[in-house]
Amino acid sequence: MQLRKRYPSLYIPSDFTDISIEWPKTTPIENPISISTTPITYHVLHKDIDSPNENSQALNPSDADYRFSVKVVLMSHQGLSMVHQKAFGLLVDGSLDENIDSASLKRCINFVVGTRNKEMMAIGGAWSPSLDGENPESDPQVFIRTAIRTVRALIGVDLSNCPRWYVREIFMCHCNLLFSLDEL
Repeated sequence: MQLRKRYPSLYIPSDFTDISIEWPKTTPIENPISISTTPITYHVLHKDIDSPNENSQALNPSDADYRFSVKVVLMSHQGLSMVHQKAFGLLVDGSLDENIDSASLKRCINFVVGTRNKEMMAIGGAWSPSLDGENPESDPQVFIRTAIRTVRALIGVDLSNCPRWYVREIFMCHCNLLFSLDEL
């Protein structure tokens, strides 16, 4: 099915060529994503306030290679027991609270994304061979190091202690570089 037909309001770049959906491979049904039992919260600054932790050197290194880029979406919730209570009416002791109006699961789990020019975007940036390591095609740790570096530089959140990473999708684009002989 064509992407534009299925998602008519989704912006699709003109250089987009392919998408590989990876989440069924990285999160098989017998090993689902586990949600932290403790609350995960973030303090979001007003959009007009500059990030106090922004590190432009780490975010824009001289050897940044945009052929490989990492985007991260951070999940936030009030703790597993609170999610169970709000979404399913399940109390800590395992009994059901019949008096509670359950909320949609999508109202119990939030995702932190960035904005640029009034558009939402995932947080992340380009791969740097000197800062993240070589061979991103064969070493998944390179992408993890890129994610840790760019998220820390953009929003000040250190993801180095994350025990598990999930690859959701791989987008491929074809970029035609146009230049004249005068520019060489």
